Amino acid sequence: MVTMMVADWGTQSFEPRDASGQIMTQHRMLHGWLIAGNEKTEMIPGIAESWELSDDGLQWTWTIRDGVKFHNGDDLTIDDIQFTLDRHHGPEAADNAIHSIFIQQSKRTVSQEITGPNTIVVTQTEPNATYPFLMSQLHSSDSHGAVLPKNYWESVGGKEGWENAPVAAGPFMLVDYKPSEQMLWERFDDYYFTPDNGFHEDRRMKFKTMDARLVTEESTRVSAIRAGQADMAEASLNARSQVEAGGGRLVFIPEASYSQVRPMGCWKEELPCSDKRVRYALDYAVDKELIRDRLYGGTDVAQVGGFEAATPNALGYSPELDSLPFDPEQARQLLADAGYPGGEGFPAFKIHTWNGGDVPLQPEQAELIAEMWKDNLGLEVTVVVGDPTAVRQQARDRQLDGDVYFRSNEARFDGGSLMRSATDPENPNRLMEEPELFAIVNEALAELDPARRHDAYNRAYRAIWEEHYYWSPIYVNLPWAVSDRIATWEPWPLGPYASALWTVTLK
Repeated sequence: MVTMMVADWGTQSFEPRDASGQIMTQHRMLHGWLIAGNEKTEMIPGIAESWELSDDGLQWTWTIRDGVKFHNGDDLTIDDIQFTLDRHHGPEAADNAIHSIFIQQSKRTVSQEITGPNTIVVTQTEPNATYPFLMSQLHSSDSHGAVLPKNYWESVGGKEGWENAPVAAGPFMLVDYKPSEQMLWERFDDYYFTPDNGFHEDRRMKFKTMDARLVTEESTRVSAIRAGQADMAEASLNARSQVEAGGGRLVFIPEASYSQVRPMGCWKEELPCSDKRVRYALDYAVDKELIRDRLYGGTDVAQVGGFEAATPNALGYSPELDSLPFDPEQARQLLADAGYPGGEGFPAFKIHTWNGGDVPLQPEQAELIAEMWKDNLGLEVTVVVGDPTAVRQQARDRQLDGDVYFRSNEARFDGGSLMRSATDPENPNRLMEEPELFAIVNEALAELDPARRHDAYNRAYRAIWEEHYYWSPIYVNLPWAVSDRIATWEPWPLGPYASALWTVTLK
């Protein structure tokens, strides 16, 4: 048995459409994906043998492989695919889905029709080059491509019954669940990803049981590693000496996640941040290198750079997207030009954040930023640390407008869905109201030529960056503590979760 401890399970929903937050560790255990991935962040066939795009860019044809089983022994069929796609992106999702990206994708879906024993065609309103990535295991924040069992879902009465006893097609079966405490998983020996089914490797687990625990305090997780009560745990660089003293070590996930400063509601003219000079001043006033060095001990964990999901190894990145250099004089001048000399007349506001595992020391980072805004701009700022699910909901409900939403987010190779979410004027969770930017993003997402997609994304990212409605102080190479029982583990980059668990071997 392997015991894992993490700081956050998000909304703790196993059903993809209604889950949000840090859900992907448990979702990757439970679910099987239409499109799989590899350590190079390349999309490879999964439950889908292939996905093909029509010449006009509006239709995707999925071809589903035989030989995939759900945890209850049922064979996965094309009916399960249609049921899943309809639940995730059908008309009903536009009205009832909780997560905004599911709602947006539903509105862009015209039809999802079975065309053969193993094929289904998805027709969309406009070309969307990011669609396969959205449906892949590599998408690090949502489970759009996770396949649900139609017959089982209906036999247990729908969502509520399925959530109480979830069945899917992933590498683990959930055998016990205590909310906000424990998820006990057992290896699924009939998991489809094996050479016998035509895959290049066997991704079944090399251990039988995973005991996953929710432990919010890092000190408790590290103590458990040292005491032999845990084998894998989210940690920070500060814990290295304690972990190593107990015979363990740190394993780093490169470019796992990033922090993001979001002044909220800045399209509203009555808010100071509606003036772009204010938004630039807030960025110039923050010493990102000090954050990196004081909180994270240098570049092993934290790097200054990147913009949202556009970190150095992501689609569309260029150095021009890095946050502004520390320049307090320029910050003060911009704030004065906007009518707030020395912070005079600027209303007091709050930074809302949480203590999560994907960016260690997130509340401490928020406190440092607040101090810099006080010292360098004369602003009155307080930090409020809340429950991550509650804070996200407050942001979605527009309750944080006028304050700053300081959040972590998962890195990913293709951040197209995030660009669209931020700029879509119909998205309640939008970060701006700039129709021209939304048009530029849609143009980037409509670029279907792989050789031109990087430049198209870069143009869109740079256009959004220029308006500066949000920015990223750092991205992190996320440390995980592992005990001396773990011989090997090779997690994938660009995502903060415990990926590639089939590479875990025990001594």
